[in-house]
Amino acid sequence: MRYSSGLFHQAASKASRVVVLQPGFLGGRVVDQHRGSRKLSIVVEGSFQRTGAHTSTPDVMRWFLGRAEKVSALSREEERLTIAVQEVQSERYSMLLPHRVRATVHIAFLDGELADQAEARLQALFTAEGPEEVKVFIQKLEERPPLNRSASTEAMTRRLQKISEEWGLPFGVDSGLLPTAAGEVPPGIPVVCGVSPASKDMFTPNECIHRGELLQRALLLALFLLEEE
Repeated sequence: MRYSSGLFHQAASKASRVVVLQPGFLGGRVVDQHRGSRKLSIVVEGSFQRTGAHTSTPDVMRWFLGRAEKVSALSREEERLTIAVQEVQSERYSMLLPHRVRATVHIAFLDGELADQAEARLQALFTAEGPEEVKVFIQKLEERPPLNRSASTEAMTRRLQKISEEWGLPFGVDSGLLPTAAGEVPPGIPVVCGVSPASKDMFTPNECIHRGELLQRALLLALFLLEEE
Protein backbone atom coordinates (compact mmCIF):
# COMPACT_ATOMS: atom_id res chain seq x y z
CA MET A 1 0.00 0.00 0.00
CA ARG A 2 3.00 2.35 0.07
CA TYR A 3 2.37 3.34 -3.55
CA SER A 4 -1.14 2.03 -4.21
CA SER A 5 -3.10 3.57 -1.31
CA GLY A 6 -4.43 6.36 -3.53
CA LEU A 7 -5.78 3.89 -6.09
CA PHE A 8 -7.32 1.75 -3.37
CA HIS A 9 -9.01 4.77 -1.80
CA GLN A 10 -10.44 5.73 -5.19
CA ALA A 11 -11.77 2.22 -5.83
CA ALA A 12 -13.20 1.85 -2.31
CA SER A 13 -15.07 5.15 -2.62
CA LYS A 14 -17.19 3.53 -5.37
CA ALA A 15 -18.05 0.42 -3.33
CA SER A 16 -21.16 -0.11 -1.22
CA ARG A 17 -19.29 -2.43 1.19
CA VAL A 18 -15.67 -3.51 1.59
CA VAL A 19 -14.45 -6.88 2.86
CA VAL A 20 -10.69 -7.10 3.48
CA LEU A 21 -9.30 -10.63 3.17
CA GLN A 22 -6.56 -10.23 5.75
CA PRO A 23 -6.10 -13.08 8.27
CA GLY A 24 -8.38 -12.86 11.29
CA PHE A 25 -8.11 -14.59 14.65
CA LEU A 26 -8.93 -18.08 15.90
CA GLY A 27 -12.51 -18.67 16.93
CA GLY A 28 -13.95 -16.96 13.88
CA ARG A 29 -13.02 -13.50 15.11
CA VAL A 30 -12.97 -10.76 12.47
CA VAL A 31 -11.37 -7.35 12.95
CA ASP A 32 -13.29 -4.07 13.16
CA GLN A 33 -10.43 -1.93 14.47
CA HIS A 34 -6.80 -1.73 13.33
CA ARG A 35 -3.99 0.56 14.40
CA GLY A 36 -2.44 2.82 11.82
CA SER A 37 1.32 3.09 11.39
CA ARG A 38 4.07 5.53 10.53
CA LYS A 39 7.58 4.53 9.55
CA LEU A 40 10.36 7.05 10.08
CA SER A 41 13.96 6.97 8.88
CA ILE A 42 16.61 8.40 11.22
CA VAL A 43 20.15 8.97 9.93
CA VAL A 44 22.85 10.13 12.33
CA GLU A 45 26.23 11.24 10.94
CA GLY A 46 29.42 12.25 12.74
CA SER A 47 33.15 12.57 12.37
CA PHE A 48 35.61 9.74 11.76
CA GLN A 49 37.07 8.41 15.00
CA ARG A 50 39.64 5.74 15.75
CA THR A 51 38.84 3.01 18.22
CA GLY A 52 40.17 3.97 21.63
CA ALA A 53 40.84 7.60 20.71
CA HIS A 54 40.41 10.17 23.48
CA THR A 55 38.11 12.93 22.26
CA SER A 56 35.35 15.12 23.68
CA THR A 57 33.14 14.46 20.65
CA PRO A 58 30.84 11.45 21.20
CA ASP A 59 30.99 8.70 18.61
CA VAL A 60 27.84 8.34 16.50
CA MET A 61 26.87 4.87 17.72
CA ARG A 62 27.10 5.81 21.41
CA TRP A 63 25.16 9.02 20.74
CA PHE A 64 22.40 7.11 18.94
CA LEU A 65 22.11 4.26 21.45
CA GLY A 66 21.82 6.71 24.33
CA ARG A 67 18.68 8.12 22.74
CA ALA A 68 17.32 4.89 21.27
CA GLU A 69 16.95 3.50 24.80
CA LYS A 70 14.44 6.26 25.50
CA VAL A 71 12.24 5.59 22.46
CA SER A 72 10.07 2.91 24.07
CA ALA A 73 9.37 5.29 26.97
CA LEU A 74 7.44 7.47 24.51
CA SER A 75 4.83 4.72 24.09
CA ARG A 76 1.42 5.09 25.75
CA GLU A 77 -0.11 1.64 25.75
CA GLU A 78 -3.24 2.77 27.59
CA GLU A 79 -3.98 4.98 24.59
CA ARG A 80 -2.95 2.37 21.99
CA LEU A 81 0.23 4.22 21.01
CA THR A 82 3.41 2.17 20.52
CA ILE A 83 6.83 3.40 19.36
CA ALA A 84 9.73 1.06 18.66
CA VAL A 85 13.07 0.96 16.86
CA GLN A 86 12.73 -1.74 14.20
CA GLU A 87 16.07 -1.72 12.42
CA VAL A 88 19.57 -0.30 12.98
CA GLN A 89 22.47 -0.31 10.51
CA SER A 90 25.89 1.35 10.79
CA GLU A 91 28.63 2.33 8.39
CA ARG A 92 32.34 2.52 9.23
CA TYR A 93 35.79 2.17 7.74
CA SER A 94 38.41 -0.37 8.80
CA MET A 95 39.74 0.23 12.33
CA LEU A 96 37.40 3.19 12.81
CA LEU A 97 34.21 3.62 14.81
CA PRO A 98 30.89 4.00 12.93
CA HIS A 99 30.50 7.42 11.35
CA ARG A 100 26.90 6.88 10.20
CA VAL A 101 23.91 5.10 11.79
CA ARG A 102 20.65 4.44 9.97
CA ALA A 103 17.56 3.42 11.93
CA THR A 104 13.89 2.78 11.25
CA VAL A 105 11.34 3.75 13.89
CA HIS A 106 7.76 2.43 13.82
CA ILE A 107 4.77 4.22 15.36
CA ALA A 108 1.51 2.31 15.80
CA PHE A 109 -1.54 4.38 16.72
CA LEU A 110 -5.32 4.75 16.71
CA ASP A 111 -5.42 8.52 17.28
CA GLY A 112 -3.71 10.66 14.62
CA GLU A 113 -3.16 13.55 17.05
CA LEU A 114 -1.29 11.28 19.45
CA ALA A 115 0.84 10.08 16.55
CA ASP A 116 1.66 13.71 15.68
CA GLN A 117 2.71 14.32 19.28
CA ALA A 118 4.85 11.18 19.29
CA GLU A 119 6.55 12.22 16.06
CA ALA A 120 7.31 15.64 17.55
CA ARG A 121 8.81 14.02 20.68
CA LEU A 122 10.98 11.82 18.46
CA GLN A 123 12.20 14.89 16.61
CA ALA A 124 13.12 16.54 19.91
CA LEU A 125 14.77 13.39 21.26
CA PHE A 126 17.10 13.03 18.27
CA THR A 127 17.93 16.72 17.90
CA ALA A 128 21.65 17.37 18.36
CA GLU A 129 22.37 19.99 21.02
CA GLY A 130 25.42 22.07 21.80
CA PRO A 131 28.76 21.90 19.99
CA GLU A 132 28.47 18.17 19.24
CA GLU A 133 29.63 17.32 15.74
CA VAL A 134 26.58 15.20 15.04
CA LYS A 135 24.07 15.69 12.22
CA VAL A 136 20.61 14.12 12.30
CA PHE A 137 18.22 13.65 9.37
CA ILE A 138 14.66 12.42 10.02
CA GLN A 139 12.28 11.51 7.20
CA LYS A 140 8.82 9.96 7.16
CA LEU A 141 8.90 6.97 4.81
CA GLU A 142 5.27 5.91 4.86
CA GLU A 143 1.99 6.26 6.73
CA ARG A 144 -1.00 3.96 6.97
CA PRO A 145 -4.23 5.34 8.51
CA PRO A 146 -5.99 3.41 11.29
CA LEU A 147 -9.33 1.63 11.04
CA ASN A 148 -11.55 2.88 13.85
CA ARG A 149 -14.85 1.39 14.92
CA SER A 150 -17.89 3.14 13.44
CA ALA A 151 -21.63 2.65 13.07
CA SER A 152 -21.22 1.41 9.48
CA THR A 153 -18.59 -1.12 10.56
CA GLU A 154 -20.80 -2.36 13.41
CA ALA A 155 -23.64 -2.92 10.93
CA MET A 156 -21.37 -5.20 8.88
CA THR A 157 -20.23 -7.23 11.87
CA ARG A 158 -23.84 -7.64 13.08
CA ARG A 159 -24.80 -9.11 9.72
CA LEU A 160 -21.88 -11.51 9.80
CA GLN A 161 -22.75 -12.49 13.36
CA LYS A 162 -26.36 -13.18 12.40
CA ILE A 163 -25.28 -15.47 9.55
CA SER A 164 -22.82 -17.26 11.85
CA GLU A 165 -25.52 -17.91 14.45
CA GLU A 166 -27.91 -19.28 11.83
CA TRP A 167 -25.32 -21.73 10.49
CA GLY A 168 -23.57 -22.57 13.76
CA LEU A 169 -20.28 -20.94 12.79
CA PRO A 170 -17.90 -19.46 15.38
CA PHE A 171 -17.77 -15.68 15.32
CA GLY A 172 -16.34 -12.79 17.28
CA VAL A 173 -14.87 -9.31 16.94
CA ASP A 174 -11.36 -8.21 17.83
CA SER A 175 -8.86 -5.40 17.23
CA GLY A 176 -5.56 -5.70 15.33
CA LEU A 177 -2.12 -4.26 15.98
CA LEU A 178 -0.95 -4.14 12.36
CA PRO A 179 -2.11 -1.66 9.71
CA THR A 180 -4.59 -2.75 7.08
CA ALA A 181 -5.90 -1.57 3.73
CA ALA A 182 -9.25 -1.08 5.48
CA GLY A 183 -7.89 2.15 6.94
CA GLU A 184 -7.97 3.67 3.44
CA VAL A 185 -11.71 3.10 3.03
CA PRO A 186 -13.53 6.47 3.06
CA PRO A 187 -15.70 7.23 6.11
CA GLY A 188 -19.32 6.10 5.85
CA ILE A 189 -18.60 3.03 3.71
CA PRO A 190 -19.12 -0.21 5.70
CA VAL A 191 -15.90 -2.20 6.01
CA VAL A 192 -14.72 -5.23 7.96
CA CYS A 193 -11.24 -6.75 8.03
CA GLY A 194 -9.81 -10.12 9.07
CA VAL A 195 -12.34 -12.19 7.13
CA SER A 196 -9.65 -14.61 5.90
CA PRO A 197 -8.65 -17.68 7.98
CA ALA A 198 -6.58 -17.20 11.11
CA SER A 199 -2.85 -17.52 10.51
CA LYS A 200 0.24 -18.57 12.45
CA ASP A 201 3.79 -17.18 12.26
CA MET A 202 2.63 -14.45 9.87
CA PHE A 203 5.36 -12.70 7.82
CA THR A 204 7.84 -15.56 8.46
CA PRO A 205 8.91 -18.55 6.30
CA ASN A 206 6.66 -20.74 8.50
CA GLU A 207 3.49 -18.75 7.79
CA CYS A 208 0.39 -20.96 7.57
CA ILE A 209 -3.39 -20.86 8.03
CA HIS A 210 -5.77 -22.94 10.13
CA ARG A 211 -7.54 -25.61 8.01
CA GLY A 212 -10.76 -25.53 10.02
CA GLU A 213 -10.89 -21.75 9.81
CA LEU A 214 -10.39 -21.96 6.04
CA LEU A 215 -13.62 -23.93 5.60
CA GLN A 216 -15.59 -21.85 8.09
CA ARG A 217 -14.49 -18.50 6.64
CA ALA A 218 -15.14 -19.65 3.07
CA LEU A 219 -18.70 -20.66 4.03
CA LEU A 220 -19.31 -17.42 5.95
CA LEU A 221 -18.10 -15.28 3.05
CA ALA A 222 -20.15 -17.24 0.51
CA LEU A 223 -23.32 -16.87 2.60
CA PHE A 224 -22.65 -13.17 3.06
CA LEU A 225 -22.24 -12.63 -0.67
CA LEU A 226 -25.40 -14.64 -1.43
CA GLU A 227 -27.32 -12.49 1.02
CA GLU A 228 -25.98 -9.39 -0.77
CA GLU A 229 -27.57 -10.61 -4.01
